[in-house]
Amino acid sequence: SLTSCSSSDDMESKASALTPSDKEIKFTVGDITRGTAFTGNATDLETAGYQVFAWTTTPELYINRVVYPGGTAYWPTSGSLNFLALYPKTLTASEVAPTAWNAFSYTAPTAIANQVDLMAATAENKTSAGGDVALAFSHLLSQISIKAKAATNLTVTIKSVELHNVKTTGTFNGTALTEGTAIDNYAIDFTEKTLDADGAVADLTGSNVLLLVPQTTAAWPTGAGS
Repeated sequence: SLTSCSSSDDMESKASALTPSDKEIKFTVGDITRGTAFTGNATDLETAGYQVFAWTTTPELYINRVVYPGGTAYWPTSGSLNFLALYPKTLTASEVAPTAWNAFSYTAPTAIANQVDLMAATAENKTSAGGDVALAFSHLLSQISIKAKAATNLTVTIKSVELHNVKTTGTFNGTALTEGTAIDNYAIDFTEKTLDADGAVADLTGSNVLLLVPQTTAAWPTGAGS
């Protein structure tokens, strides 16, 4: 990249800071907070894999989507790094676009079957002297399932279920996702189901659990003609 500097000393200092040393960056994964879609523990998450990004304090992008375990990166010869780690390792640039160590945009897949249990971890102002970088992942999406029951003395057959006007984008602010404006509709794929008149609850989603950007929605009018 080309930048303007006030002096040659500035340019040399910047180049030196971005020069990798011979000290490898290593990570440890701690407890996972919130949510149940990812049912494993930290060891399972390390096996499943995650992506890592890192910025210098300038800021300059220093590590760009390196996958761990298996990936390798080295500390810069000077200065500290701020890290962003994302699960799963299969996230694409069209789904997650980081702009800083504590900011990225997220776009949910349009097909329920392709939705993922998005998790993120951040670590600020880390240096090679601090040892392994600890990553504490948090679930960022809301897990939604659809259940139904029939009133007493009433038999109901459900043929289809759809969710409309669902917001599919969000922006990460360092701790959570804030809903965006893009919307889509989701159809739940299930076999036609008849509800017994005993008031028992039936799960309609099965394995089609939705993982959505946390959001507030307006109730759909249920009056005549709506």
